[in-house]
Amino acid sequence: MFEQKLIIGRYIDLVLPPIVPPAYVQGAFVPVPPIQLYLNESTGVFKKTSDIAVGAGPKAHRNFVWLPWLPGGISETPLVGADVLTGPMSGCWLVTYTNAAGVAHAGHLGTDIADAVGTAAVNNAWNGFATANAAQVIGGFNPLRHWAGAYPATQSSDTPGPKIFGLYTTTNDYYILVAYPQKSVSTKLRIAGLQQVPSVTVGRLQHADLPGP
Repeated sequence: MFEQKLIIGRYIDLVLPPIVPPAYVQGAFVPVPPIQLYLNESTGVFKKTSDIAVGAGPKAHRNFVWLPWLPGGISETPLVGADVLTGPMSGCWLVTYTNAAGVAHAGHLGTDIADAVGTAAVNNAWNGFATANAAQVIGGFNPLRHWAGAYPATQSSDTPGPKIFGLYTTTNDYYILVAYPQKSVSTKLRIAGLQQVPSVTVGRLQHADLPGP
């Protein structure tokens, strides 16, 4: 539902609240309490901009949960009541699954190109879970690998180099968001592209560290 507000050409001032990650060991599934946010109504005439408020707001389709990247860990949060946004992406897989209690969760596999040991721990933990609990795996995707075609072009106000985000919905749909930071305000993002992508197969998700699609 939140994808309805990710309108091409609009701007989001994505100022996140301070996030203190919990302590965790490499390769662990790390529960993150839902960081509930609300996309405020836009302001402006020619350049409509929305900022972010902490907490739930009155319009359900403007509510979302932020899931942080935790290097060397699998950050997870319940995928219940609001869609989940995460990023910026640098190559991690995003997955959805149910836990032992049957509650749907969004997970961000926190691989890190600067930490081969931590990356291996994450991949081994996820691949082991997905193989042993295939019936609990709902789906997943890789935002950097699964965008179709070229990224939208930059504009004169943009900082070169797009920021890529992944969105998981409570209806098990997946979206890739492409946005450009603005030269004037680094937290202000121009929404440049949004694509819905299908999940890869459960078999592929049991080997999410392998190269390829």
